[in-house]
Amino acid sequence: MPFKVEIIAHATEDEELLRRKAEEVFGVPFKIERLEGHWGNPIHFITATVGDAEPGRYSKAALVEGKLEPGDGVLVVKA
Repeated sequence: MPFKVEIIAHATEDEELLRRKAEEVFGVPFKIERLEGHWGNPIHFITATVGDAEPGRYSKAALVEGKLEPGDGVLVVKA
């Protein structure tokens, strides 16, 4: 079953690094939508849809392989 991966990167985070690492882990291209916060601060919404796979498999692989580390951003997997 396809699922969507969403990453929210705030002004202090490197959105291109997050996009590249997410593409390494999930093997699909991600798009970056540049948004503006309440006080004009940049917020980047990085998304992709991953087809026919078990979402938990990818989140565990990301942690085990060290592809995403604490502080890289917020990773939310929606089934």
